Amino acid sequence: MKPVGGALIYSNDAGVRNDASALSPASSLLSVSVGWLMLACGILTALVTASIVYRSYSPVPAMDQWGLVTYLARHDGRISLLQLWAQHNEHRIPWGKLAEYTDLKLFGGRNISLLLEIYFLRLLEYLFLFWMFHRSGVSRAQMLTVLGFALFCIYYPIQIENFCWGFQTVFVCLPAAACIAIGAAVLHGCSTSTQGSRSWWSWAMAASLCAGIVAETSLASGVFIWPILLIVSIIYRTPLKSKLLILYVGAMAVAAYLWGYVSPSQHSNPFSSLRQPVAVARYVLAYLAFSWDPKLPDSSAWPTFFQLIAICAIAVVAVALVKALLFGPKTGQLQIFLACYATFLLIVAASTALGRVSFGVEQATSSRYQSLALDFWACVGGILVLWRCGSRTSSSRLVEIQTLMFVLLIASVPRFTSAASGAEARQHALEEGWRQVTQSPSTAAGVLYPLPIPEAYAYLRFHHLGPPMQLPLDATGAVTRPEGLRVNGYRILPPADCEGWLDSVKKVSGKEGEITAAGWAWNAKPAKRPNRVLLADARGDVMNTTDVNVPRPDVPKAIPHIRDVNTGWVLTTHAQPGAVVRAFAVSDDSTAVCPLTGTFKLQ
Repeated sequence: MKPVGGALIYSNDAGVRNDASALSPASSLLSVSVGWLMLACGILTALVTASIVYRSYSPVPAMDQWGLVTYLARHDGRISLLQLWAQHNEHRIPWGKLAEYTDLKLFGGRNISLLLEIYFLRLLEYLFLFWMFHRSGVSRAQMLTVLGFALFCIYYPIQIENFCWGFQTVFVCLPAAACIAIGAAVLHGCSTSTQGSRSWWSWAMAASLCAGIVAETSLASGVFIWPILLIVSIIYRTPLKSKLLILYVGAMAVAAYLWGYVSPSQHSNPFSSLRQPVAVARYVLAYLAFSWDPKLPDSSAWPTFFQLIAICAIAVVAVALVKALLFGPKTGQLQIFLACYATFLLIVAASTALGRVSFGVEQATSSRYQSLALDFWACVGGILVLWRCGSRTSSSRLVEIQTLMFVLLIASVPRFTSAASGAEARQHALEEGWRQVTQSPSTAAGVLYPLPIPEAYAYLRFHHLGPPMQLPLDATGAVTRPEGLRVNGYRILPPADCEGWLDSVKKVSGKEGEITAAGWAWNAKPAKRPNRVLLADARGDVMNTTDVNVPRPDVPKAIPHIRDVNTGWVLTTHAQPGAVVRAFAVSDDSTAVCPLTGTFKLQ
């Protein structure tokens, strides 16, 4: 701000100036007030999403998570660098695998650390956006408006799959890393365009390259970060060494990614998909427009209203990028950053369409894609605010933009309920799938994974990892409380009076109708291992008993308050196909039994 001819002149990030006499105090106060309201909406959205995640939390591993557990079961619980780099579908996801491995080894494999990391990564991206806006010099009302809208987009619960599924660390790591990579590249460009400074290297360049590598190793579409970083260097006319460094690091990173790469057979061939431009375009428009239109996908040949809005948004980003290329740093660092980041997100959407168009446009509306789509809309919102309200004095114009954004936010509220319902339905499905697995690991799969998972389940049970089962389960998977159990000749003690598992029930090879059961047991009152355990069927008939004296060093290792190593047991008995088997710890006076966790139904 400086005096010119008796009037104050404001200069913002876009380099636009307006006479302060045009400022309306009423509209200025209104724009700031609505900006605070937008930010409040964003904060409320973040809290609501956190509440949904808390209420729908499930410790059960789902889908892709079982792949790593199976690998660990086959490799003595160890993971190699080659496995971390091994291809997962079309991706290289070492950070996601490392996060899952850490959750298993340090946090019991119950998803808590993964879900916290997901929420933190979204917060990290938002804080970086906040920093970029704060240092750009935009007005308070503009910053509150854009940051409120961005916070809403970052935590809008239609992307609830990414918040509730631990594996999705990779999906939120990509936009966070890409955002930081592009923002740091812009900061490096600003430093080189400063008068008297033409350095090709800076801390911002180092941060940009490191974040670019993280983006590429989060999802396959992260490889497109390198051309975007090169575009930023072209916009800022950075020294040739800077451009060559980006090209070199990017080439090495892409070469490492392509080393041993095999195109997944179940996905579309991107080159074949290029011959279907209409299908690809419909996929991308559904991908973006679903953020605001719950009725998608639409079978109509004509685009819906929000798909038309998505077309306009793509045009806005294209114009912003061209403007940045033509006018360079004069465009303003914030507009350059938003245009390049939105362009990257558009390329990600297009690459997803090329690889998955054969799955149909319905797949474009998957909840997990919405983290990237909503980040795109946050960038578009920022660009429009800067275009429409180029100066600090355009309060009336800002109120127009704020009104449109606020209406869009209010119209999206009903989808909070549908997202919560979907999350709770997923929670129930996972728990039911887990109950099926505990009863029959060799055949159960369903929602947990489309393949049998006996090895992975046995690994989790042996190492006391995965979902804790606080209540025993009956043969149908329904929760059965102590008063619903029966063992003929014994009283049933509360489950809290003991700890232990019926880990496995296997048929004895070559002996018809004979099974071997194994597990471990520990009494809580008093704290010691029980002398004996018994097996009983669904009618309460005792099938056999055995002593508890088998070494199980894994038990005290996993549960520190159990110091006795001989808590294991193994017994053999006869059972007919279809029989339901439960295990019980027998009390010292042999008058009562305490139910151990785990139910098996023989096939």
